[in-house]
Amino acid sequence: MEGIFSLDGYKLNKRIYINLQKVTILTAHNDYYTPVIIFDLLDSYFNKKDFSDTFLNKGVFVSLNEKKLNPQDLIVFRLRPTVNLENELKITKKTILGQILNQKFCEKQDIYNKVLFYLQKDIISKLDEELINYGLKSQIVEENIFNFAKLIEIENYIDENPVFFKEQDQYLAKSLIVNLINKLHTKKSKLLLCELPEYALKEDEYKKFLKTLKQCDNIENIIIYTNSENTNTIFRDIYTYHIVKENSVLGFDDYDRILGLLIEKYNYRKSETEITELIINSIFFEREFKQIFENIDENII
Repeated sequence: MEGIFSLDGYKLNKRIYINLQKVTILTAHNDYYTPVIIFDLLDSYFNKKDFSDTFLNKGVFVSLNEKKLNPQDLIVFRLRPTVNLENELKITKKTILGQILNQKFCEKQDIYNKVLFYLQKDIISKLDEELINYGLKSQIVEENIFNFAKLIEIENYIDENPVFFKEQDQYLAKSLIVNLINKLHTKKSKLLLCELPEYALKEDEYKKFLKTLKQCDNIENIIIYTNSENTNTIFRDIYTYHIVKENSVLGFDDYDRILGLLIEKYNYRKSETEITELIINSIFFEREFKQIFENIDENII
């Protein structure tokens, strides 16, 4: 999905317009509030039925290219600054690992039926022997893997040594989750939200993580909220960058205007490529950005 992604309502002070690309970068100037609110809105709108039903008709508006999106149109995954693998790897209906396991069992119904049979024959029936004196009987209420998947415990090993999930390296943890999301096949388009991915990552790990995101071929859209200038060494397309300023997100139309004004200002003493590089490099440094752009056009910044 590509185009103008617009969001309104919830806790936003005004409607937000984002130039949605395969990978979209959000970076904040002065305002560290809006990007997180954008992620909260998208996460809640598409994933939480109560939120969608309650606020759908109360001013919350999400659209792509002026077409209103319904809560069932997207599946949104959120990668928070610190990944807790203990929560992420619990096998439930909503986790990535649980969804992948469910897909595998749907393809192998005969194996599932055998597991279900022996679960009933050798385990549930023994439980019933204990319950019969109390007038109780157990039953499997839903025929899918999640009836017995919680019996599976994921153990964490590095170099054959057990490691607590909270001690797990964040680069490996985040890469694992991203790769699981990429492998998951869904009928809905997938949107991955990466919130300050440089947090808890070393510089070289962050660059490797960005390359992992760039190689995802089964995730339609990725939005990264970051303050790291290392991002522009991996993603060079200026149209994927957005500057958050006074609760507004400046998109590619604003870049076009800034670029035109700068070409006029420098009277062609700098090439368009040099000016583009100037814009890209400065968006991660608020003081430098202000020096160059603050007074160039009061209607833009």
